Amino acid sequence: MTVQRSITRHPMGFTLVELLIALTLLGFLTMLMLAGFEVSVDAWRRVEARGTAGRDGQSAQAILRDRLSQAYPAVLTDESGAHRIDFAGGADRIEFLAPLPEREGARVFVRYRLYRDGATLRLAWSMTGLEDPAAPPQGDTIVLDDLRAFEIAYFGVDDPAAPPHWQNSWIGRTGLPPLIRLHVVRASGETARWPDLEVAPLVNADARCVFDASDGACRGL
Repeated sequence: MTVQRSITRHPMGFTLVELLIALTLLGFLTMLMLAGFEVSVDAWRRVEARGTAGRDGQSAQAILRDRLSQAYPAVLTDESGAHRIDFAGGADRIEFLAPLPEREGARVFVRYRLYRDGATLRLAWSMTGLEDPAAPPQGDTIVLDDLRAFEIAYFGVDDPAAPPHWQNSWIGRTGLPPLIRLHVVRASGETARWPDLEVAPLVNADARCVFDASDGACRGL
């Protein structure tokens, strides 16, 4: 007796439905991978921008601290014989005398002007402008850009009978301010807000004396 077996042959390969399902799953996985990649790229860009802004801020603070701390209390005498320090500080700009950095060459004094120009903070200097504050600068550097707010304050007394306090003007005084505070807010970035920078001039003298740089003494006028 012969037993016949029925063999059912299945078609080789995938059906159209299986291909569609596989392509759908592949597309879904690709979208997930791309989304994760974009998130990683965005996170990296934020970290990089934060690091760049931090380095820019640290560099700017170093420049400002170095120059303002070197402010020199040169004495001016007006027509009436009254004496004052050659320093003019407002809420958004300062003009002062200080030596050029040693890397620039000989130790010579120049007139610095720190001021806001639109969205940039600039530090200009002029050697020929020592006697003429309106003379064009010989050097002009952008310290910071993308500014949203910039404010300068000065700590000291304007009335001997009053305690020292912060004020937004220091003009025509007999001495440099004991402290200068810079408040900076940039328009964008996670590190847009600086901690306020406070700088104390290293040299100070009353306008009623002449400072002698050789020994740090005050010579009476």
